[in-house]
Parts: sequence; structure tokens; C-alpha cells
Amino acid sequence: MDPIRFIQNTTYSLRSLAGENTIGLNDASPEGTDEIRLSTEALSHLDRIPDGEEDDPGDKPPRDILGQDPESYYLSQLPSEYNPNEDQTDLNNNCGPAALAMALKAFGLAPSGLRNKADTNEFIEKTRAAMGASADETTTTTATQILNGALASGLNARRIDDIKLDDIDSALANSEMVILRGVPSAGKFEWDRFSGNHFLLVTGKTVRDGQTYYMVSDSYASYDSKTRTRDFGPHLVTPEQLEGYVNGLSKDKIGIAVSKPKPQPLQEDPLDRNQRRR
Repeated sequence: MDPIRFIQNTTYSLRSLAGENTIGLNDASPEGTDEIRLSTEALSHLDRIPDGEEDDPGDKPPRDILGQDPESYYLSQLPSEYNPNEDQTDLNNNCGPAALAMALKAFGLAPSGLRNKADTNEFIEKTRAAMGASADETTTTTATQILNGALASGLNARRIDDIKLDDIDSALANSEMVILRGVPSAGKFEWDRFSGNHFLLVTGKTVRDGQTYYMVSDSYASYDSKTRTRDFGPHLVTPEQLEGYVNGLSKDKIGIAVSKPKPQPLQEDPLDRNQRRR
């Protein structure tokens, strides 16, 4: 539907109104003009679009299963604008702890002992400790350690063996993010050409120009010798790419689905109940 131009030079687009045949036009619109005035009730069903912008989802950051911009909790395992305090200036094996750390941040949690939530390096190190992994950041971590670290840090977590895209879709539909094991080069990721075992975080799905994409937050990025940079940040991958990433493993195709526990109702104190009976 074409946008509606108002006297105030502001553009709006109509949202569909299920079961409604009218949108409440106001008869007070000036005669002889191409402007339309809507009633207050109708205005409540309009989305405002700033002038000069298109109402195109492709122009907006994709939102994860929680409705958040993944960049708001993205972090890198190497020094970058997303991890300026990283003390491991050489390559490290923090993909597992970093993936879990991003999940914790997304759900508003933090590992035990963290003093400064804004310090990405400390966040990863404390997450690694919560996993029960070695403090030596050059050593690899396991799916079991990630599961244990997630539970220790307050997340609901479950292991999915022989994971497939359908399992990931089910987890996302259940408001779970998935820490996924695979091989980046097998997924033909443009930003990550690593050919070994790896962990990244799947945060949601989106559609762009009719194409479905998975939203992934990968803490690693390969060095581009042409631009002399690393393309850190959240990325979109096709189902075929994500499937290739998982199938790059000959065995142990594992995902850890994580979510924030729902608040439990307060248990009634038996003493209070007895006092009410008196």
C-alpha cells in the first residue's frame, strides 16, 4: 500500500487490520487537496516512517528471538572494537566461551565473579571459568563444558545431539538460542574461513528479499589481507550455509539450546497459612 502523506510532511504506512473494513477516515479533510486526515483511532494503527526512508525490512537491523539487535550483545574473541581489552593478542580458542558469553548477555545474565560487565575480556574469562575449562585460553573447550557453564550461570540449557536445521528451528520457536558446533569453511562463510571445529551462536531467523536467513553471532573472523581487517559482528547465513557448517563435522554434531529460566511462583510459607486459619 502506498504511504499516506500528511499536512505535517510526515509519512505513515498502514498496518493490516484483521476483520476491519474501514480505517476511520475523518471527513474534515480539506476539499481540493490530496491530503488525508484520519481519526485518532485510525492513527493508532499507523506505523511512522521518517521522511526519506523506505519501509523496507532490509534497511533495518534484523531482530533476534528476543526482539533485540544482536549487535547489542555481540563480542569478539580477538582484539577489536567489540573486545578492546582482550589480552590474548594472538589466536586463542575462546570460541566456546565467547558464544556462551554472548548468550548470557542476550538473556541479561553474567558469569559468577564478574566485576565489570562492560569489560568483554573479563566477561569471556569469567565465562570460561564458569564452564570449568582451563584458564589457558589456547586450550579448546567442549560442548559439555559449555552446557555446564550455561547451567552454572543461570540459563536453562539442553544438549541436542546429531543436530539438524529442524532442531534449530524448534529451539528458536521456543525462544531458545543455540550454541552450535561446526566447521566455518564448510559453511562457506565469507567472514570466517577457519577449517577446524568451532562454536558460534544462532540467535534467530529473518527474511530478506524473499530469502530466509539464520542470524549467527560468530566471535571469530578471518584476517583479510586485502583490507587488512577482520569482519567481526553478527552475520546472516542461508539454510544451506548453516547446514554445511554443521555437516562439516563427521561426528559430534552438537548444539546447546539455551534460554532464560522463567520466574517461579513464590511458595507459600506454611506458617503464614496456619496463621490465616486462626
